[in-house]
Amino acid sequence: MADSTVVAGNWLGSLPPRTLQRLHPQRVDKGTALFRRGEHLVHVFAVLQGVVQVSRSVAPGRARIIGIALDGDVVGCDALATGIHAGDALVARESVLCAIDPQRWAPRAARLPQLAALAELQMVRMMRQETRLRLVGLSRVADLLLQLAEQSGCAQVELPLDRRGIANYLGHSPQTLSRSLRRLDTLHCLRRVDPLRFEVDVERLRQVRALRRTRHAEAAIPAH
Repeated sequence: MADSTVVAGNWLGSLPPRTLQRLHPQRVDKGTALFRRGEHLVHVFAVLQGVVQVSRSVAPGRARIIGIALDGDVVGCDALATGIHAGDALVARESVLCAIDPQRWAPRAARLPQLAALAELQMVRMMRQETRLRLVGLSRVADLLLQLAEQSGCAQVELPLDRRGIANYLGHSPQTLSRSLRRLDTLHCLRRVDPLRFEVDVERLRQVRALRRTRHAEAAIPAH
């Protein structure tokens, strides 16, 4: 059902209601598949509220989460060049989405600078994830928490997926992720509010992200 009243604190909130209505927001249930790998591009999806995960099969019965789209993000732009989706997009939390015809993307982007910037932002975030996976140990988790803090604009962040999903996205086991979060707590980089929400210290997270060899370099982080 169309819903033009539910808009999170992102760039879409600055659009006039009439413009937003023309994007035809739709509430989409958790578990809905937006597209599958190998399918032809039909729509690009702008996320007003919610979480969409993009995954890719790495072995029979195994998939790696390669992207997470949050409020204000866009899903499917990577297929604009080839016309074919490279991964599977699944709604991970009840969401409000705008499905945009790719043939209308360019003319709409010409009228809305915010749309024009979305595709570039999405590619930047994909490259950040590729760089993140080359980091070691705590640095990888710290970088994700920093990105979430940057996107939310506040010191309290919420993991967009459960811990198993976040571990998959970071290339860790759930046990390794839990140990890393406990270690970041010990280093006063975060304080747990509930299982998926944390108060974070951005400066200390930056110091951890900069570590080359985490096990031997943690002593370089100034005492709290």
